[in-house]
This record gives sequence, structure tokens and C-alpha cells, in this order.
Amino acid sequence: MNLPAGILFAIVLLSLCSHAKPLHPQACSPDGSSNENDNNNDQQLHHRSALPYVRFKWPSDGLSTSSNNAEFEFHNVPPDSVTERLLSLKITTELLDNSLSGPKASASETTTKQTKTLTPEELSFLLATSDSTYRESRTLSLPLDFGTETSEVSVTAALTLYGNAISESSVRFTYSPHKDYYEESAPPLLLDNAHVAAVHRSLAMASQQQSKLPASILSLPGMSGTTFRHFLNNLLSLVPFPSYLEIGVWAGSSFVSSIYGNNVRAVGIDNWSQFGGPKSVFLENVNAFGSGSTVSFFESSCWNVNHNELKKNSQKFSVYFFDGPHEVLDHFRAIIEFYEYLEETSVIIIDDWNFVDVRWGTLAAFEGLPLDIMYEKTIMTTQNSAVDETEWHNGVGIFVVKKITS
Repeated sequence: MNLPAGILFAIVLLSLCSHAKPLHPQACSPDGSSNENDNNNDQQLHHRSALPYVRFKWPSDGLSTSSNNAEFEFHNVPPDSVTERLLSLKITTELLDNSLSGPKASASETTTKQTKTLTPEELSFLLATSDSTYRESRTLSLPLDFGTETSEVSVTAALTLYGNAISESSVRFTYSPHKDYYEESAPPLLLDNAHVAAVHRSLAMASQQQSKLPASILSLPGMSGTTFRHFLNNLLSLVPFPSYLEIGVWAGSSFVSSIYGNNVRAVGIDNWSQFGGPKSVFLENVNAFGSGSTVSFFESSCWNVNHNELKKNSQKFSVYFFDGPHEVLDHFRAIIEFYEYLEETSVIIIDDWNFVDVRWGTLAAFEGLPLDIMYEKTIMTTQNSAVDETEWHNGVGIFVVKKITS
């Protein structure tokens, strides 16, 4: 495979930056290791606009109900002279008090909404430095009320640029002691796109534990959370012309969740070299739950798969799920080398988004390809876990991408 010079340079650069100690051998099986959850050293390598935007920054020690500060990370911050005239920030905090239980619980639930608006002058003062040029990023700590232990809090921060152009970015996360994850999403734009709409609908249904999946699939042993299984099943029933590629199928919990009750052309790739190599369990699960779909699999490392065989069916994939090895270069190659197999518009799903190597490799690959990221949704768990009952396991990155053709 001939790679452009820019991509080759990126590979060399990433190889220099990657960890010397590998997580595990180069095999296409899911990562169940307890890698350091370096959420806060992550760098956003792609943002298609030079306009300012803001993201919620997850504290290194997690959210605490006793803390009054929330951190927001600003990117592409303009000079003070521009900030004081053009930028304003509006933060809306919603607190749901559901501390009571029993018959009166629904009546007791109340939503408290607080709105905090920073004028251009106030925001400029808080972000002020002696630097007169654009700054790549800046962290701002603001006092917010996260409520009591029994409260669920939602914060939306909107940064608006006024003048010849208007840009608004928002960050939304949910905190509750009863859920072991928080969510961060881009603004819900382009909902007229069928793939984006399918992702939105699938996530909404999954959050309510809704899909066609029976309890027998939800209870299958495997390294995928229950809510994630609902999401996959919904997505493959809603996305246009569903076709599915999964790298790192292991025992098949996510694979059969995708195809169950859906008419899908599905391809799985794994060499079953990690975590007990349950190939026989995978085949049993596919035979039990895969009726109605056209299923094929390659027993191979994803880096050594027979591409001629993979190309025999010229139909490309509308959904691509990668759960293979999790070094920086692995995720870079996972996007670059299988990009040609994707539809013009497709959904790319990356497992174990908690891990910084996963994020760096994926986002660097996006930077090196002619594509537009039409939508992104990232979910990160507050701790790494291999427990089957978790909702999102070790986090997930979901992207709707569109190829740019000349």
C-alpha cells in the first residue's frame, strides 16, 4: 500500500511519540488491560475550524460533589483585543434532584436551572495574558454548583463569536454517582444527514435500554457494555444500506449485537490470540443469533488479512468498529489501511476511548485523510473496567465521516 508522504511523516512522528512499552503483542483482539487512564493529557488533534471553541475538561481526580469548580478548556483563543470585543460565554447548569424514592419520587423530582453569562469584557479579563497572539489552548476554572450526592447535573457551555461570522460550540456532560461515565458531544448539527440521524436515534434508544436484543445476548460474556450493545443493534437497523466491519470480535458479544434481527452483510476479523482465544464461542454465538444476515470472518491479524479476499465483494461498509490492538500506531493504521473499504459516508466506532493512545492515533489518522467529520460523540468512563455489566466498558468514540472527493 503506497502512502502519501505526509502520512508517512505522521507515522514516523507518532512512532517517536508513542510509548516504548507495548500494551500487548500486535494481534487483533480487544484490549482488556488496565492501561493508565490518561484522560487529561489528551490533545484535540482535529478541529476543522480556526474559530474558538470550548470543551469541558475532566478533572484528574474526578468530579466531587464537594467541589464548586468546573474547568473548561478553550482552544484557538484570540488575542485579548479581540476577546474583549467579540467573545461571550453562556453556561447553563441543570440540576435534577431525585433524592426521594418510592411512590412520591416522580412528584418530588425538580429541575433547577441556573444560567451564567460572561460578557466579552468579563471573559477577556478571565482569559487575559500578556500574549498578543492567538493561543492554542487555555483552561478556565469557574464556580458551579454540582449539587448533592443524589443529584444529576448537566452543564452546557456555549462560546459565541460575534462579528462577521458567528460560531457556537457546546459541551455537555452528565454527572451522577449512579452512572460510571460522562458524555461529551459536538453540537447536534446536520441532523438532516441520515447517518447522523441514525447515530442520534440509536444513542437515545440505547440510553433507555431499548433495542431488539434479548436478555440472552445482553448477558453474553464479553468486553462490551450493555448500553453499547443496544446502541450497535439500533445503529445497524437504522443506518442506510447497513454493512458492518468489526476488527477484534473476540467472543462475539458486540458482533452478534450488531447483526441480531437486522439484515446485515457483516465481516469479522480476529486471530483470537489474546484473552483465551474463544474462537469456538464466537462461532457458537454467530450460529445462534446471526440468522438473517450474511456473515463472513477472517482468522488473521488485521495487518496480515488477505485484502484480495476482502475485496472480492465490492460492496463497502457503512459501519466500521475497531477493537483491535491499542497502541498509537495501531489506531493510526486502523483508519488509514481500512479507509478504502468505507462508504462515501460511514460511521466509525472506536472502542476503549479512555486510553490516550487510542485517541491520539485515531485523531491523527483523521487529520491525514481527505474527509470531513460530520459528527462526533465521545463517551469516557470514570474508571477502566472489564465488567460485563458496565454500560460503556472503557469508553467509545463515535464518528460520522464523509470522504472528500476531488
